[in-house]
Amino acid sequence: YILGKNEYKLEETPDEWKEILEMENEAIEEMLTFVGKGLLSGIIRIDGKIMAVTFGEFAKTNSKGTVIVHVEKADDRVRGLYQAINNEFCKHLPEATVYLNREEDMGLENLRNTKLSYRPINLSMKYRASFK
Repeated sequence: YILGKNEYKLEETPDEWKEILEMENEAIEEMLTFVGKGLLSGIIRIDGKIMAVTFGEFAKTNSKGTVIVHVEKADDRVRGLYQAINNEFCKHLPEATVYLNREEDMGLENLRNTKLSYRPINLSMKYRASFK
């Protein structure tokens, strides 16, 4: 786990986050099997240690016009690291890339504000469903 301002040791992780973090780690591990096979990726190392990672893919197989960013993780104890991984990832995309889909903000205000700061051309409607 990349730890942030409210740094927890694994055994101190709040129970309500443990399952979510475990599922997230499993999904990222599965994604890693596609590096070099169509998955776009980037890392930032500081003193040899990976401090930020990002993964994405082209939205359509035969088009480089839109990239979907699935994962972006950084140690938020390093100021500006999230912005740096995003900037570097974008700088290395093909010239044909016009759009970047930053995906879901999960209702987190700081993530939503960050996404809005990139001046999106479109925001998808959000819906909630409950099953009876």
